[in-house]
Amino acid sequence: PAPPCARPLPPALRPIPSMVLTDRQRADLHASIYEYLNSSPPTVRDLSSAASALAAADPECAAPRPPSASSSTTSTTLIEKKWTAVSRLQKRVLELERQLAAAVRHGFQPGEKVAAGSTRRLLPRAGAAVSLAGHSGPVTRVSLHPITTVCASAGEDGSVRLWDHEGEGAYIRTLRGHTGPVNSTAFSPDGTLLASCSSDLSVKLWDMSNYTCARTLRGHDHTISDAVFIPAPAESSGVAGASSLVTASRDCSLKFWDLETGYCTITVTGRHTDWVRCLAARCDGQLVASAGNDRDIHVHVANGANRGASHCILQGHEHVVESVAFLTGPSAAAAGDAARWRRWAQKAGDAADY
Repeated sequence: PAPPCARPLPPALRPIPSMVLTDRQRADLHASIYEYLNSSPPTVRDLSSAASALAAADPECAAPRPPSASSSTTSTTLIEKKWTAVSRLQKRVLELERQLAAAVRHGFQPGEKVAAGSTRRLLPRAGAAVSLAGHSGPVTRVSLHPITTVCASAGEDGSVRLWDHEGEGAYIRTLRGHTGPVNSTAFSPDGTLLASCSSDLSVKLWDMSNYTCARTLRGHDHTISDAVFIPAPAESSGVAGASSLVTASRDCSLKFWDLETGYCTITVTGRHTDWVRCLAARCDGQLVASAGNDRDIHVHVANGANRGASHCILQGHEHVVESVAFLTGPSAAAAGDAARWRRWAQKAGDAADY
């Protein structure tokens, strides 16, 4: 037999758990239950006997109760409204928990506080899904292959590294040949060529089928900061899906390169007055934009008989423009400096700040 201390107490001697409701809340609850039991239609279930039992145990619940001064709701519907409210709150809590879990996966830290009046950049802050490590110096640019899961990273160590950015981020190969920092990389539209530009005044075209340098382009007089392939028009296949390669340099010029011969066909000078840092080609291959230290964005004709001609100039930045891009459609362009980014409608030339 169990020892006396382990035997359960009879129900009459068990301690009554303490109530968390106040006397007023308990009285309102009993009145609500009484009215609910009395209001149940007999055709559904007759609960009048239960209401009578409750009234016998607590006569005050059966007394007429005037509606609250702060609300027009009587106790007849109070318990029903509270019951449905609890159900809605439970669904809302589950929805917020799902949203919080999704936010944590994207880098939000629970409990993170943002100063009043400030805007937190919506950038991931949690650990990266994959870390690609291998460069012995700072990484200057990362480019994604247009078809496969390969990505190319350029570094100040003078190398270009290829990775598989899905899964565990497997290292593929290192492309060596530059004698100075590699400032930018760009894949051709069909992904068969990779261009890399460097401070050693050269641009290298890499054959992605065998990872060898297919051609070296020289002609700039200073650091080459960016390169971009111009998509070939629909009526022409071009080379590697591109009609030409455009490069930007600290010598304030742009150069158009023929991909078949490797010769410079057009040199654009006299437009930028300082270091040209970035380039962007429109998806239809008709325009290419350039920007840099002079804070102006020049848009040039990229294909056709007027290749290299000026299309328009976008002005308004107050600092060095470090990035430029055409938006999804062919009707707008965007650029960013250290403090803000601006969006232009190409036809009107109007800008909006963000």
